[in-house]
Amino acid sequence: MIKSTNVHVESKTSHRRKIERRLSADTENHHKIIYSRLNEVISETGALLHQPCQDQNTAANARLSTLALLDSPDTVYEIGDKIHVLATLFDSSGERKWTGGDHLRSRIWNNIFSAPGSIYDYKNGSYLLIFTAFWSGKSQISATIAYTREAITAFYRMPYEVLSLRTIKAKFKVQNYEEVTLCHPNMKHLLAHTKHKYACNFTSLNSGMPWYCGKPKNPNLKCSDWKFVKSSLPKLPLTISKCEKELLYFRSHQMFSKTITVTVKERMYYNGRKDVEHIIPSIPCSKYNTTKLWERKTTTGFFYNMRWQLTHCQGHTATFQLFMVENDHSCPSGQYFITGRHHTSV
Repeated sequence: MIKSTNVHVESKTSHRRKIERRLSADTENHHKIIYSRLNEVISETGALLHQPCQDQNTAANARLSTLALLDSPDTVYEIGDKIHVLATLFDSSGERKWTGGDHLRSRIWNNIFSAPGSIYDYKNGSYLLIFTAFWSGKSQISATIAYTREAITAFYRMPYEVLSLRTIKAKFKVQNYEEVTLCHPNMKHLLAHTKHKYACNFTSLNSGMPWYCGKPKNPNLKCSDWKFVKSSLPKLPLTISKCEKELLYFRSHQMFSKTITVTVKERMYYNGRKDVEHIIPSIPCSKYNTTKLWERKTTTGFFYNMRWQLTHCQGHTATFQLFMVENDHSCPSGQYFITGRHHTSV
């Protein structure tokens, strides 16, 4: 049986205040991290300081990398506590990584609950994973390397070397005259990477968002003769190295081989039964100052039986259903997708 934290023998108000004090604790002071850098992805400037990858064995390999709980393995946490895990990255040769910039993702979960963790890059090949104990009982902590730093460098570099990864073309036609030109939201980029000398401005037809297509060279065709656009599937530019192709195609979203089990204290009831409990905020969302979320770097909630539960206020939640796509040629085989619909909790 699952019970929320506001139904215990202990005073409902005092118990909730204890939890909220733990939730507001300064994790960065305890572990000397810079809060503004939580979940930070390496900047374009930082990524482009690195040369294109030439040896995929030097990139981080999640299967050889490690996760370590910073507290004792026997630690039993209280609801609202912070849980800290250190991720140390190794390459495919088993050598320790000493640079940062890899994009990690993590979560804490069991068969009922799930919540994302926050990531802090120490920029030396190690990363701090930070979780909040939102519910009681046993849970697993897992992590993935979504993209290696080398793959991210390739992502940043590609747009400078080609017009775009997905080619979008416009067709102009009047009477027996027709012509196809390339399109892009940045006019300067379009003219710099194509043979077009002039561009047609279709911003007004694109809901005010910038959109330009090469102006037809045929003098019988005008911008007003535009009929439709078509696009091709994404294609990696020729400038991408063999190493980068390998990392982009086959080494993204690679899971760490090890998971960590953690335990959050369950309360014993008068009948000797332990019940699972979880956090329920005390403030209605109608009274919550949402501007507090503008600079927030940590999760605003967690999944409970596929329903998203807010942790900062009581209000809107969303129920999600998990689908596994099979025999669908438009999607990667065996991929999971989440769809949702909104509800209002009482």
